[in-house]
Amino acid sequence: MNAADMAMIVDPDYLKISKEYRENPDVLADEFARAWYKLLHRDMGPRARYLGPQVPNEVLVWQDPVPEHEGPLVNDEQITALKQAIANTGLTAKQLVSTAWASACTYRQTDHRGGANGARIRLEPQVGWDINVRSGVADVIDQLEKIKNDSDANISLADMIVLGGNVGSRRPLKRPGTTSPFGSSRAVPTRPRR
Repeated sequence: MNAADMAMIVDPDYLKISKEYRENPDVLADEFARAWYKLLHRDMGPRARYLGPQVPNEVLVWQDPVPEHEGPLVNDEQITALKQAIANTGLTAKQLVSTAWASACTYRQTDHRGGANGARIRLEPQVGWDINVRSGVADVIDQLEKIKNDSDANISLADMIVLGGNVGSRRPLKRPGTTSPFGSSRAVPTRPRR
């Protein structure tokens, strides 16, 4: 027996777990299957990337679930009004673009986590990263969230961050009537990842 084996019978906490598994092999099988599934699938990214008939219906917290957008998408008039409201905040082009860029920069290709969808830039650890603190990301997000909450548009904070970057990127052009296309449908999860 090695030290890990001995711990299963000597340590009272491990002994309790060992006894439960011995008495309930179905619990052991279920927990092992879940752990194995997580080990093999965590780096695949969001559930939308899973293919095939054996994808479980259960949504697991480690998958960083982002809810589907509900209701109608914002229309052109609402987008124009939101852009104007963002432009009236006094936020600079640099602040708006830097925040949108910081949001997009949270994406990791290795495990397909992060990015603009989900607006995880507003959560720890991203919001507390030194570069985001120095560039005032939290303040910009607060102002964008206020505009979102004051509007009747069905738009997520993730879309507001991208729209803010859109407004900021057009500002240096200073050409009246210049527009840039915007598509909404990003969503925001209700709880932080674990």
